Amino acid sequence: MTDDTLNDDEILAENQVYDFVTNQPVKDNPAEQVLQAVARSLVQEYGFDHTQLARDQTITYSLIDGYGRNRRVRRKVSLAVFPERVIRDVQDHIIRACVTQAPNVKANDDRRGVPLLEEILGALPSCNYGLWTNGTDLVFRQKLTGDGRIQPDYVDLYDLPGAGEDAKSLDDPTRQAGRIATGDNLQRAFARVHDYIFGNQGLRKDSAYWQVLNLFFCKVYDEQTPGSRRFWVRGTERNSPEGQAAIARRIRSLFEEVKRSPEYESIFTERDSIVLEDRVLAYAVGELTRYNLSETDVDVKGAAYEEITSSVLKAQSGQFFTPTNVIRLMVEMMDPGGDADLTAPGNWPRILDPACGSGRFLTYALDHVRRKLAAQLYPHEDPLLQDKLLLANECQRELLRQFASECLFGIDFDPDLKRASRMNMILNNDGHGNILSLNSLEFPAMLPQPIGELRRQCASKPRAEWPDAVRARLDADLGTMDLVFTNPPFGAGIPVDDPAILKQYDLAHRWTSEGYRWAKTDALQARLAPEVLFVERCVQWVKPGTGRVAIVLPDGILSNPDAEYIRAWILTHCQVLASIDLPVEAFLPQVGVQASLLFLRRKSQQEMDAEVMGHVTDYPVFMAIAETVGHDRRGNPLYVRDADGADMIFTIEEKVLRRRGGRPVPVPITRQDRRLDDDLPRIGQAYAEFLCSGMVPQ
Repeated sequence: MTDDTLNDDEILAENQVYDFVTNQPVKDNPAEQVLQAVARSLVQEYGFDHTQLARDQTITYSLIDGYGRNRRVRRKVSLAVFPERVIRDVQDHIIRACVTQAPNVKANDDRRGVPLLEEILGALPSCNYGLWTNGTDLVFRQKLTGDGRIQPDYVDLYDLPGAGEDAKSLDDPTRQAGRIATGDNLQRAFARVHDYIFGNQGLRKDSAYWQVLNLFFCKVYDEQTPGSRRFWVRGTERNSPEGQAAIARRIRSLFEEVKRSPEYESIFTERDSIVLEDRVLAYAVGELTRYNLSETDVDVKGAAYEEITSSVLKAQSGQFFTPTNVIRLMVEMMDPGGDADLTAPGNWPRILDPACGSGRFLTYALDHVRRKLAAQLYPHEDPLLQDKLLLANECQRELLRQFASECLFGIDFDPDLKRASRMNMILNNDGHGNILSLNSLEFPAMLPQPIGELRRQCASKPRAEWPDAVRARLDADLGTMDLVFTNPPFGAGIPVDDPAILKQYDLAHRWTSEGYRWAKTDALQARLAPEVLFVERCVQWVKPGTGRVAIVLPDGILSNPDAEYIRAWILTHCQVLASIDLPVEAFLPQVGVQASLLFLRRKSQQEMDAEVMGHVTDYPVFMAIAETVGHDRRGNPLYVRDADGADMIFTIEEKVLRRRGGRPVPVPITRQDRRLDDDLPRIGQAYAEFLCSGMVPQ
């Protein structure tokens, strides 16, 4: 919930950023970005109040140098946390100390690394906990004093105790189910785990990826299974071989239970195992155990999951992942569920992505329906709490799982992507059982049997044992979907040339024109780019009359002269709802492609017959051109600027969840910040206004 109001007096100079702690402009650089991320995390994840933070806090203390001389030194604490309602200038009051450095500084650096953090902790009598980070590496330290110690000892913790916590709190497994990741912290944690396994276990990157995936299954299964937690570590447990072995025993036992689980047994084979050494496994579990994956926002999880998925799976020919802002726009414009009562299963929309990749269209569609359902179940609660209340209610969680298991379907030709997509669905509260591996363009030609015979053959078998193509035929056949979202593989470099596939499609034939009328001939084209066939296949997959398609397409289909017959076919079979032209930056830095978003409704046979008889009705089409998508060609963020090119600052009023009395409470805050220069949310708002205009035929 935000209300962005332009603050005309605030303009950021070049290379400045607005500070989260002081609400003042500061110089933007890699080190500052690390500091800002930690400051937000201290408030949004660890539960400290914004007023408890101070940045660049100078402290002074005595230090005995290498020659035995006592000298006075000054050090700077990047971020200091004070108790509430105390004077923040008194260094003896500091209760948490954070040292943040630029990404190129190493943790073992004698002057700027972890030794600096320990030196600072030793000088602060009230501060027993601190963290050091360069944005990638995270090190947590506890200071131990007393018990006859002349000098403090420092031990490694897996996490920082939050507001109202101490080191003993880290030994409580129930504590480790409540932290919800924000910003890019989960993304960094996923990357650390993957890189640590890759660097310390001697596994190839793809093998390390599947080990991480196994741990994800364990983590989510543990969160969603009633009873005591097993995916966790004690505060200092991973510091010793004995503790590492204990963690490893818990996780390996948990993974064997996951493999036997009726929900997940079809995903694994007996050969699947966690092969990580105890030390490596303990590190990975410590990094992942900090967060509640089930309740973390879909944007945060999506970015984190793609962080590790992309490096392994993006290299396939013709494939690139769809940016988050494009996915969100397409889902919000199609609005799965609409105004229907989603507590009634009869109103649930059936949704398919026939080229699902890692499954992000499906996870965003599920998130969209979940938020709608939560709003219907708890209309008088704050929107920030509605989703939490739904997920806390077992009956309502089961209703959501039922929707996902009955109505969400994903298909991809690559079996590795099938498994990756299943994991993504599980991270987002399920639906993984309907992720199938087959060629969407060949379907259903690979099944010559009549559908009735297929049903008889499968009647005595559980669904998990049905071949994927049979599952698609019986549960997600052509003409049965309400919505199709997809970004299909496209390009002349990956043509479809199998006549058995091509003959299924009108658009694979040669066409002739007489004036403005096009006619299909009996002759097949020798080869065709897959995106052309995907247009027709997606339309075939939705229900006649009501089914809708949202698809990413190269601009050539909508503009090239030699694609006119394709456009004629689309206009004959579909009502065009909207067309949005994207800039080339939309998919950069992954791939430079000029693409558009096309939104269609499949016409009924009666509509098409009436048009053949001359009963053609004009209708308005929503069209938009996106000039900016929030980042440049290199993927660097772009912010709204004034006429002189300076970043503009907006006063943002929003609500955030804070823990009060052990439970989350919506708290209003006002902050100053830049805003991404992204046309896509504005286009989504314009489309909503277009639908409300009364011009659109119902």
